[in-house]
Amino acid sequence: MSEEIYIVNQDVKIFGWQRLKTVRTMDSLCGSFELSYVGNDDIKSVLTGFEPIQLYLGEKLLMTGYIFPVKIPIVNDKNMIVIVGREKTADLIDCSAINKPGTWRNQTLQQIIFALVQPFGINVQTIVDTGDVFTKFSINHGEPVVNAIYRACNLRGVLPITDEYGDLLLTSASSLEASEPVKYGENILSGEYIYDYTESYSNYFVAGNTITAGVGWGSKSKINVIGEAEDTTIGRYRPFYVKDSDRVTKKDVRNKAAWMAQVRYGNASNLEINLSSYFQSNGDRWSPNLMVPVEIPLADIDTELLITQVEYTHSQNLQNCKLTIKDPLVYKQEPQPTIKKTVNSGWSL
Repeated sequence: MSEEIYIVNQDVKIFGWQRLKTVRTMDSLCGSFELSYVGNDDIKSVLTGFEPIQLYLGEKLLMTGYIFPVKIPIVNDKNMIVIVGREKTADLIDCSAINKPGTWRNQTLQQIIFALVQPFGINVQTIVDTGDVFTKFSINHGEPVVNAIYRACNLRGVLPITDEYGDLLLTSASSLEASEPVKYGENILSGEYIYDYTESYSNYFVAGNTITAGVGWGSKSKINVIGEAEDTTIGRYRPFYVKDSDRVTKKDVRNKAAWMAQVRYGNASNLEINLSSYFQSNGDRWSPNLMVPVEIPLADIDTELLITQVEYTHSQNLQNCKLTIKDPLVYKQEPQPTIKKTVNSGWSL
């Protein structure tokens, strides 16, 4: 398979790129790319930034997005250009949600997300169950589109990510499997494992408020309900206490405390490894949101973990694929309260 770098802009293939760097991560709804060009052709006129470009390595489509800055180094009379860009979903991060009327009733998550992204020429594909329809969902006018997307997805336990076409996938964390493991001494060139418990605690306490009837006509009082969870891997006393007024039952505060303990436990470990190829042995890309078996005896790692970020660098003298790998607990969805406040400060199911 040829591994020449080229882009397709308005049906025109442009070759001559000497260096490529791409980054895709589960922590952002938008990947990025950078390309360096050295050649005799004047390509500045076709790099407008207003039409999406497709980025290829050989016959493999890597990313679809927009050019943002175009840099022209002025040195040694060479015709050099550096372009930096982001996936099509960049506009969802940069731009405001101004849908009118901005409220949806009895709509599915996919219908709401499609209404938000359709003006930007982005499609939506659903590959997991997105739950019940929303009785009501409203945007906060002027908020970034991506904020509305994340709010809606969090309410249904769904993870939005991008594909190589710059479109949205509504999925869940760790829903796909890599076709092969990564092993030290085989396909792992080098790496670094970091364990840092700075943001981890031995005991987690979540305090919620509930309203009970008081003494006298119409009298009400508030009492705290406390949920607790323990992380037994932390070897000394390190308590962490938060308030969450949206949670009013013992079950809800206990669930949030357990969720906090799990997510922070997962975040304490971070593994970065370098591979020589952007592609697995079956030809598929290494991509975020793949579960992969990891075997690194030097770090006592022999388990299945989640690829959360892929950074790929390609030039004439270098091919390197850096994977960031974490415990899938990092992306465990926060449990939603079973009872929520109504607009009149009462409570409803």
